[in-house]
Amino acid sequence: MLQRLLMSGALACSLSFSAWAQMPETEGMVQTSSSEVDEETEQEAMQDQRFTLYIARHAEKQEGDLDPALTKDGYSRAVGLSQMLRHADIEAIYSTYYRRSMGTALPVARAFNLPIEFYDADDREALLEKVRQQNRNVLIVGHSNTVPEMVTSAGGQPVELSEDDYGDVFQLSIKGDEVITTRLVAPLLKKD
Repeated sequence: MLQRLLMSGALACSLSFSAWAQMPETEGMVQTSSSEVDEETEQEAMQDQRFTLYIARHAEKQEGDLDPALTKDGYSRAVGLSQMLRHADIEAIYSTYYRRSMGTALPVARAFNLPIEFYDADDREALLEKVRQQNRNVLIVGHSNTVPEMVTSAGGQPVELSEDDYGDVFQLSIKGDEVITTRLVAPLLKKD
């Protein structure tokens, strides 16, 4: 009798397992399309991404030229910017085509062994969209009339710059939708 009970139990277990094994995988499960999963995964990854934008105005420029180069102090400040960012893990550098902004970016590019990528000063939104998608630590060099708008467009606090403000660097620490804005000043290095 005991043997018959054990056999019937084993048979029942066998039949239950057999029925379970043949059950379609989607039965009893919530179906999600792969595109929905990809979007959710991408959004979660974006929320976890941390990166920093450094948006700087070019250093001191010479007077009286349509496309002025940096002054001696401007070159010193550009080197100061490079030293200030030496531990910032910069992964890309963007500058307008103007000599004063390229000159400001050059010491940083040399320090990190990176090329300077150029952007159109009138199409700042395209640059910011590209930077947002890359999630990398980036230096962007601009002008007194473009930097404030870039800072706010990137989610930072509103800032003001005058034509006499040189060396201002806005550090935007970004994690998902959270942006922390810190105003820094690149030092003007003087050689005695």
